[in-house]
Parts: sequence; C-alpha cells; structure tokens
Amino acid sequence: MENVDEIIIRFYKANIELSELVDEKYAGNWENLRLNDDKQASQFRDIMEYAISDFHQATSGGKLFQVTNDFVKLYERLNEITENYFRKANIEGLINHIEEDWGWKTDEGYVDDHGFMDGFKIFFSLPNYGPDAWIKRSLLIRGARISPTITKFPKNIESAFKEVCSCFIYGHFIAACALSRSVLEFCLKEKYNLNDTQLPLKEII
Repeated sequence: MENVDEIIIRFYKANIELSELVDEKYAGNWENLRLNDDKQASQFRDIMEYAISDFHQATSGGKLFQVTNDFVKLYERLNEITENYFRKANIEGLINHIEEDWGWKTDEGYVDDHGFMDGFKIFFSLPNYGPDAWIKRSLLIRGARISPTITKFPKNIESAFKEVCSCFIYGHFIAACALSRSVLEFCLKEKYNLNDTQLPLKEII
C-alpha cells in the first residue's frame, strides 16, 4: 500500500508557491501570467501536473492506498481536480491515425512493417476493445483508501480487489460482479475471523 501524503504535499506546496509568485510579480492578476514567458511559474505548474499524474497512478486501477487523517480534505479536493484534469483524455483516434499512417507507409514501401500491422489487427480485435472507454472507467472506479491505522492488509483481498477493478475497466462486467462477491466474502471472513468456516456468503452476512 502506498501512502500518498507526499504527492498531496508536493501538489499543494507548488500550488501555494505559484499563487505567491502571481501575487508578487503580477499583483494577484492570473490573467497577466504567461507560463511560456515565466520560467519559475512554468516549473511550479509542471510540478503540479506531475503530482496530478502520480496521484492518479497511486489511487486508481484497484490500488490500495493510505492518506493521513490530517490530509483527508486535501486528498478529496485533489481527487476532484484529478478527475476533471483527465476527463477529456482520449487516445482511440490517435491510435487509429497511427495505424492508418503506418499502413500507408508500409504499402508504399517507405518503411518495413516489422509485424506492426498484424499487431494492430490483434490489438483492435481484443475483447471489449475501447481505449477511451477504458480510460473513463479507470477514472470512475479508482482505488480504495485504507485507514492509516491499518499496517497490514491481506494479500488475497488486495489481489482479488485489483482483479475486480481490472475486469470493470476492461468491460468484463459479469466477471467483475462475480469477483466482487468473492472480495466481500474474503473481507467478512477476515473481519470476523471466519477463515476456517465453510458457510456460504449469505449465512456469513
């Protein structure tokens, strides 16, 4: 489990420093700020963008993570910023463009194929193919925030939860539902020391 406190601190520290710079050099007028012309401001902005990317990686895809109680409000706000930041993310059109461009170049003999076109065909025929939908569902499902008081977490539950999230992201919804049932059962057995029982989930509940 990753503690994302450092990422949160990095983002807000750069945010505060950028605000102070705008107050000092531009009298608080953000409209006068031109990142391309102000190297220091651009560096602060880059730090914030890298922090947003790291935050998303640490808190999505079924990962388990922790946030110190004092930073929960900051985490919630950064979570909103991250979702808005990546909301317009898309890649499917770019992939199609690359495939078409490479196909034209190989057909005309400008480049050797090296098996890339076959790779594209396999990629496009994958079950539930849809990169943009994968991105949107990865923003929707995220990860699970675990209490900072928990120092150890059962690996079987963590692995199963990651698989649930992966199934959902890649459009295997029936499998996600079935695995979610298993995760619930694992959690209840762990919580109430029932790991040796053969009781069905309904009875455990």
